[in-house]
Amino acid sequence: MKNVLNKLYYYIFNKKFGSIGFIQIYHFCKKIFIYLICIYIPLASLAFLTNTFIDKDKRYAAVMISGYAFSDYDYWVSPIVFLGTYPAWTFYFNINGLKTDYFFNATKDDLKNVLIDSKFESIVLVGHGSMNGWKATDKYVSNDDINQWKDLFEAKKGEWFQLTCAARDTYPEHIGELVMSDLKKVYRYTTEFAGTTMLVTDALTGFRLLKYQTNKRNLTK
Repeated sequence: MKNVLNKLYYYIFNKKFGSIGFIQIYHFCKKIFIYLICIYIPLASLAFLTNTFIDKDKRYAAVMISGYAFSDYDYWVSPIVFLGTYPAWTFYFNINGLKTDYFFNATKDDLKNVLIDSKFESIVLVGHGSMNGWKATDKYVSNDDINQWKDLFEAKKGEWFQLTCAARDTYPEHIGELVMSDLKKVYRYTTEFAGTTMLVTDALTGFRLLKYQTNKRNLTK
């Protein structure tokens, strides 16, 4: 019995799994639990209520989350992005009078339908992309596609947020500039590569980094 207790003590307090031990894992899980109970769940619940009851004008923001991450149809991407962004993004759009509508594993046709539907005023694209495109779950959407759909929709009056890389492609116009009526409300990153830290910052703060980089870039033109 003593040997069993000694082994148990060793695996709990001394054994390392790489550079991490059980105690470190325990403290990490404890912090996550406290965050969920004290911060995330109350905020997410309040966001759900505001999104359900406060907005009555039926004006919407479409959050398009691509299911493409490392291979086609990475279904785990959408729920992770949804959980990480729901409180901050819902509050942001609700304050501006819009209701959020999330599209999981959004496809090319989903984006086309959002453009055609007049109730959607703002659009958020999440995933891989560039200045001239966005990789939907099934296909790549480019400036050429938007130009083909031009006769099907009116320019959107809200905001375009693109949480993708911003590498330059073939055309000088950003893909969002072909959709929005006010080009100053097309928000993208300044750097060609969008790192995880940048995406998480905007997920938690309601697009603050995107707006900061875009506004700074516009002032220097």
